[in-house]
Amino acid sequence: KERKRREGKRISKGEGEKRERKREKERGTVCVGLYEKKKRNKMVIQRLLIANRGEIARRIIRTCRKLGIASIAVYSTADRNAPFVREADEAYHLNGESSASSHTYLDMSMLVEIAKRASADAIHPGYGFLSENADFAALVAKSGLIFVGPSAEAIRIMGSKAEAKRVLANDPDVPLIPGYSGEDQSLETLLAKGKEMGYPLLIKAAAGGGGKGMRVVRSGENLAAEIEGAKREAQSYFGDDRVILERFFDKVRHIEVQIFGDNHGNVVHIFERECSLQRRYQKVVEESPSIAMTQSARERMFRAAIKIGQRINYSGAGTVEFILDDTQNFYFLEVNTRLQVEHPVTEETTQLDLVEAQIRVAEGASLVDDLQFDRLTQQGHAIEVRIYAEDPANEFFPCSGKILHWAPALDIEGLRYDSGIETGSEISIFYDPMVAKVIARGKDRREATMRLVAALRRTVIAGLRTNVGFLLEILTHSTFPAADFHTNFIKEALADGTLRTSPPAAVPDTAAIGCFLWYWHQRHEGRTLLRNVRTAFRNNPYSLQSDNIEAGGQQYKVAYEYLQHNSEVVENGAPGVANLVRGDGSSGPRNKVFSFRIIWAKVATDGKEAEEPKTEVFTTLLQSGEGALCFELNGAVKSFTVVEDPAVNVQRLFLHNLNDGTVECARHQRLLPSSGLADPKAELGYTAPMHSKILKVLVKSGDSVEKGQALLVVESMKMENRIKASSSGTAKVLVKEGEMVEAGTKLVIVE
Repeated sequence: KERKRREGKRISKGEGEKRERKREKERGTVCVGLYEKKKRNKMVIQRLLIANRGEIARRIIRTCRKLGIASIAVYSTADRNAPFVREADEAYHLNGESSASSHTYLDMSMLVEIAKRASADAIHPGYGFLSENADFAALVAKSGLIFVGPSAEAIRIMGSKAEAKRVLANDPDVPLIPGYSGEDQSLETLLAKGKEMGYPLLIKAAAGGGGKGMRVVRSGENLAAEIEGAKREAQSYFGDDRVILERFFDKVRHIEVQIFGDNHGNVVHIFERECSLQRRYQKVVEESPSIAMTQSARERMFRAAIKIGQRINYSGAGTVEFILDDTQNFYFLEVNTRLQVEHPVTEETTQLDLVEAQIRVAEGASLVDDLQFDRLTQQGHAIEVRIYAEDPANEFFPCSGKILHWAPALDIEGLRYDSGIETGSEISIFYDPMVAKVIARGKDRREATMRLVAALRRTVIAGLRTNVGFLLEILTHSTFPAADFHTNFIKEALADGTLRTSPPAAVPDTAAIGCFLWYWHQRHEGRTLLRNVRTAFRNNPYSLQSDNIEAGGQQYKVAYEYLQHNSEVVENGAPGVANLVRGDGSSGPRNKVFSFRIIWAKVATDGKEAEEPKTEVFTTLLQSGEGALCFELNGAVKSFTVVEDPAVNVQRLFLHNLNDGTVECARHQRLLPSSGLADPKAELGYTAPMHSKILKVLVKSGDSVEKGQALLVVESMKMENRIKASSSGTAKVLVKEGEMVEAGTKLVIVE
């Protein structure tokens, strides 16, 4: 057999099965399909161009450093100051008409031209952008460069869901979901096929993944609109507006198998990942292994995944995705012919570097002889979540702007951050709003979960609204320990109120008091005149001073009476200041504590005090300054990290607490109109929260609209979002379809 292998002859089926059975017996599972063919000459990659940006670019750069490979980055104008540009050995500007991906990271000719100019040996596409574009893979190969990924033919087959279904049709080991994936993409044909299939059905982009261009349709009345929307989104993301229709399953799990192939005919699996927790078909939580699968179902799924890879002579990293029902039956969904966003959970449970494996395979290495991928084992449990710049309380609308402060919790064992940002980074309107991936590894699922929860609570992100609080809601939900969920869990839990998109009311209430104390202390310490006069002295002791505070989007009127201050040094652990610590966790002496009586009331959006009763509290300010705030409230010490917005003439800050997360706050001048915090619904109309494109105007001026009715469809950061009426009235439309608008532009008024 060894002589035959060296001579490049195919091992006979009997011999191959014998070897495979031996390995199965040793491992207790199927891990590799062994059908070898003549070896290709090995090559050495010395200079690698990374045709991507952000987090994945930094991830590839780290591996290049480890392997001694020169990393070459490309960047748009918007990314000029991004960390990955500085970290690469070389970086070249993508001089497109704009920073939009269509003019930069999707410009195949420009990327190949830069690779040649930089004397690169190979191009790594990362994920997204051109990673699953067969034409790009072919162009790279035609240009004499190595494409770090599968062949153009494999991408063409599996990158198209429609073609993949055709190739795998009638294979008993690969069950397919019933649906339509034909070439006739006319609206009439798609409507007819949808009606024929029945509802609910799923519309999917034929050329893509990641939930883009995906819509569930439950009745025929909105099928046409959903098809048109899916086609627009598919064209925007993948340059291909073809869609397929599939039967939709309401309560199933999403399981994917990591496969790897080489140029010698070997295809292996690297275990599974569970990605059932999703929102709008975007994965929110990913983990490995899945605790929902039986070993029998797992082995059957592994065999199916390997067989799919073998059918197309797959080379490089790929992911075969399935849905799993409650009877442990599964159906093939698609193959992602690239590295997945969630690949770290596989790395953390196998101690592999999948980017290194991609490069080694592209150089000609054998997964079996050189990398020993036929001997893999899995240990422990890993969970990943994605932090996005988005506002969960506003239908998860994406946010753009500057990261004022980024402080990951790096001292937790088994924790990993993969991010593309740092303090001062910009979340651009042109790209996906992902901030970072946080991955926790533990000896079991419980330990991994506890570490991940602790990390999210201690991670400080200030400057933009994020989904961190929502991620904590999921990880601490009563169903999470038993993994009792399915792909529709988040949608259903949001509808029944068991998942919240906003923090409890007590969180912004406490933050409002903290914001008041911070700015009061600044004024107190900044006095230059009459410093001997008691702070907050009033001629009329019956009229309290007040501040206008905003916290977590809620307006407050905070009236206060200054009681006294104690100028003695208060040591840590002294009576009344038990275990007093700074916002960063350190401890030390304090001087000057200030006491107040505060009466606060919430203010309605019309500027009047809300009908809720006023609340009286007594608080003592213990520390304020150097990024830390500490005060005693209702017998408990509250400690915050404080990040101030450096913008001139703005009193805006972010308060971070381990239990309450990060709350955006502001102090408004009493004699000036309140500027308010970011809100897409302005006082007299609905405004664009960021640079957007008007895709659809759904109402006309003069139309009567009801509360909750969709008014417009806008595209921001490559995502379609519907702006809905928050009250009933008569519409006055101020924009037209196809128009590009800047942040703050008024779009429609409902009177």
